[in-house]
This record gives sequence, structure tokens and C-alpha cells, in this order.
Amino acid sequence: MPVVELFVSLELGKTKSEVRRLVDGGGAKLNGRKIDDPRLVVSSETFGEGGEIKLSAGKKRHGIVELA
Repeated sequence: MPVVELFVSLELGKTKSEVRRLVDGGGAKLNGRKIDDPRLVVSSETFGEGGEIKLSAGKKRHGIVELA
């Protein structure tokens, strides 16, 4: 699933274009690491052994996604 869609589904951005601007501005993070490419695709391998990832939009908005 594209990371942009995950941000929108967690309501960390209202639209995909807003999330793309957030990524371009350096405010989007995946597990504490800055996302450089808005076309990044999150797969089951991204989740690792813990089965969850943390998405951050800026300093104050965060969300957790669990692998089902």
C-alpha cells in the first residue's frame, strides 16, 4: 500500500496532495526515519517482527499501523 494512502487513512493528512507536500517538506516519518519518496510502498516486510509501524506527520501527530 502506498505510504501516502496510509497517512490519509490515519487522518494525518486530509488529501494525498497534502501528504505529498508534507513528504517534500521533510515532515513525514516512518518509524522515526524521514520519508524521502512520496511513492514509497509499505509492504509486510516493512513491519518487521513487531508487526507494527509508526507514522508521524510533524512533531505532534502520530499514528500506529498494525499488520493484520
